[in-house]
Order: sequence, then structure tokens, then C-alpha cells
Amino acid sequence: MSGGNLGIYLTLVLYSLPGLILGFTLHELAHAFTAVRLGDPTPRMQGRITADPRQHIDPLGFGLLLIVGFGWAKPVQFSTAYIRTGLQQAMVAAAGPLTNLLLAILFAVAIKIQLGTGATPQFQTFGHGGLADILFAVLVQSFFINVVLFVFNSLPVPGLDGYMVARGLLGGILPDLFRWMDRNSQVVIVVAIALVFLLPQITGAPSPLGTLIVEVNNRLYHTFVDPNSTVVGGLPSITQLFSSSL
Repeated sequence: MSGGNLGIYLTLVLYSLPGLILGFTLHELAHAFTAVRLGDPTPRMQGRITADPRQHIDPLGFGLLLIVGFGWAKPVQFSTAYIRTGLQQAMVAAAGPLTNLLLAILFAVAIKIQLGTGATPQFQTFGHGGLADILFAVLVQSFFINVVLFVFNSLPVPGLDGYMVARGLLGGILPDLFRWMDRNSQVVIVVAIALVFLLPQITGAPSPLGTLIVEVNNRLYHTFVDPNSTVVGGLPSITQLFSSSL
């Protein structure tokens, strides 16, 4: 392991922290707020109607995200005694990813404002460059991380918000399909992991999830920042310790 490789990893960790903390916290707060607005007191009683990150971030899930690029927050619980209909459940589930999408747009606008000042900041290793470079790196990472949180949580896979949205909206139309997926959720998750993560590693084919994330990243950047260029951030992972470049 070289000092340069360690610098690359630490750079992504440090520049990722603001976007991760804000993205995780507001994602879960949006779930909680929506459930309470729909009449469920459960999130309020559990102390989830707060912007305090400590109430929403799971230490293990957050730590793993910084180490391997995959993690989780504390899920918001709601009661079906109050959130009864499929539409209501879909609304609670959709609130989290849509919040990350809104955050990504706000960070993109902030990038455009910074670039509009005439500054030409660069994404540099932590400790290099001036304040403009540091701000640019934080904004780019925060933008990218919230794109990742939006896309990943929108996947229609059991355990993710996208599945709850799909089940809430389509459960009455395709009840047998969702009953089967609920009964076989572990099988569905294993198949999804194989298709999204393992198969691309084995075959060398592009990851469908990675491709989708980059596509959403580029579309948002072209729409809200610059139609002629784009910047793609990255999640921290210990694999950066064995890489020679950002």
C-alpha cells in the first residue's frame, strides 16, 4: 500500500461524509415525516422526526459504506394499523428516494453557481488545492452520492423502497406475483445481487446498476449544470488502496 493510494481512499472518505450524512439523514426523515403526516404516530414515538443524524444512521451500515461502498441506515418503522392502503405505503416508501433526488438537484445547482463565479476548481487529493477545490469536491461527491441513493433505493427488490412502492401501487393488480416475491424474498435478493454485482465481475460486462447510476448522474448534470460536460464522483472503498488514480 502506498501513501498515494491511501490518500486517494481518504480523499473519497472525507469528501463523501457531508453528502452521506445529509443523504441518509434526510432520506429516513422523509420516510418518518410522511408516515406521521398520514396519521401514524410510530416514527414520532421512536424519535425519528428529527434532523439529528444519530437517530437515523446505523453505525455498522455507515462504516461498511465507507469501507466497501455498500451500507444502510436505520429503517423507519410504520404501523399498518395507520398506513393501511397500498397507496399510503407507496407514498411513505417513495419519500426517501425522492428526497435524495431533490438533494442531488440542489447540489447540482450549487455546482453550477460555483462554476458560474468563473472558478475552475479541480477534484484533487485531500490537502491539495484551495478552498474552491475543496468545495467543488464536496459538492460533486454530495451530488453523486445522492444520485446513488436515489437509484439504488428505487430498485424493485425486496427490502428496498422501490419494491414497497411497486407493491403498494401494483399489489392489487398483480397479487400473486408480490405474494410469491414476499415468500421468496431471499431468493430474489440473491438473484438480484448475482445479476447486478457478481455477473459483471465474472463476465467483465458493465454493471447494469453502475450504468444506470452514471446515466442518471449525467442527465442531471447536463440538465442543471452543463450540457456539454459532466463529472462523476465515486464511493469510497478499500479497493482504492490498490488503485493508482482517482
